[in-house]
Amino acid sequence: MNPSFSKRDWITIIAGVILILIGRFLSPVAALSAGGNTALFFMIALVLFLLTNVLPVGLIAIISIAFLPVLGLVESLDVAANMFGSTMFWFSLACFAIAAVMTNLPLSKRISLLILKIAPKNINGVISALFVATALLSAFMSNFSAAIILTAIAKQFLDIYDTDEEKEKSKSALFIAIVLGAAIGGVVTPMGSGCMVIAKNFLEQSGFPISFVQWIAFGLPVAIVMFFATLFCLTHFLKPVPLSEEKITNYIKKLESELPDKWSIQEIIAAVILAVTLVFWLLNYNMILVALLCTVLLLFPGFGILNWKTFEGETGWGTVMLIPALMVVVSVLNQQGVLGWLVDALLKIIPAGASSFVVIVMFGVFIAAILIVMPSGPVITTVMVPIAISLAEGLGLHPVALALAVSFFATFGFIIPTETVALMVSDGGKNFSSKDLPKIGLPVSIVAILSCAIWLPICTGIFF
Repeated sequence: MNPSFSKRDWITIIAGVILILIGRFLSPVAALSAGGNTALFFMIALVLFLLTNVLPVGLIAIISIAFLPVLGLVESLDVAANMFGSTMFWFSLACFAIAAVMTNLPLSKRISLLILKIAPKNINGVISALFVATALLSAFMSNFSAAIILTAIAKQFLDIYDTDEEKEKSKSALFIAIVLGAAIGGVVTPMGSGCMVIAKNFLEQSGFPISFVQWIAFGLPVAIVMFFATLFCLTHFLKPVPLSEEKITNYIKKLESELPDKWSIQEIIAAVILAVTLVFWLLNYNMILVALLCTVLLLFPGFGILNWKTFEGETGWGTVMLIPALMVVVSVLNQQGVLGWLVDALLKIIPAGASSFVVIVMFGVFIAAILIVMPSGPVITTVMVPIAISLAEGLGLHPVALALAVSFFATFGFIIPTETVALMVSDGGKNFSSKDLPKIGLPVSIVAILSCAIWLPICTGIFF
């Protein structure tokens, strides 16, 4: 446990909990109603936490929102969250908390090492392992956090090569695998990237909610197809230098030696919290409530998993604020008739009676072109998803299929290295050559568009 969380701190926490229970279950004070009594004692407990500084101010803010519906003071968590701001704000916050924990604890490196150990002991196996590890982490944390972790591992791996020439021939394949893995893994779950969070929110607002498991059913097959396409392109177009099984095995042993032999208490608690969170999300149990409780537990000082200062430093507050802000902008665009105008313009471009395959392919090509000149997936998703939802039924498509296609395409910025993950991983051009990305990115983008055009309408027919 965290030694800075003293016995007095625990006593204060227990006292606060007792105050909340008194307010909830004992007879009301004076002329207060039962709800008024609960609210009063809840506020007293929060003031106690603030005065004693037992919990970080930000964590107290989260608790104050999360417990309103638990105590029956508001109708639902959605009502409480919307009183503060967008419910997606809280979901995004949980995603950043999970990313920060995975980055600051050895958990993510243990996962990556496990995949490396399972993979074949050759260069293609290593590239596959880096891709899968990045994609897996990216499905449950931010794309750039996943890429940062695997970039460090890839840089160590390059030291296996005997000459600088061999490193130069192989580094593009390794780092482009990480770039594409981060983006492709980001579509597998609704928490995989900001684009997914935004698309899910718009679908729910439009009356087309989609569960965690349903989202995986849409995204995972597309990701699997893209994995094989990416691996083929990387190994055939860039041709990394082969390595012996002995060298790769020795590298894996070196990675193992750098990790603690035993799991710390913090790692175990974090793993349990993350596992339970995932299970409840898979069961489609109130994603916002689960996200809030996950955030509170990961940041709870008594567990010592993640302190608030570290969380503050590693959270992309700009992104967290951007999502609800963009929702407001889109609402204004709709009120001013701009979205309607864009819908009419797109209807004129799309051929009458076009099949779902043709429609999705046209959207894919259109968004791929936009990404070259405006490489901002969240912005494109925010503008295009409402248009896709409005257009879908008139084009003979279910809104979910077209909305997910748009959010997936907005995440796949593979053609030029201007997308955030590509810039970060390329490290100013040191990790891979800019001319190598289009060699892989263009064919993989074509595969992405075609696979989405085939699979998403089929999957929609299964679930909706």
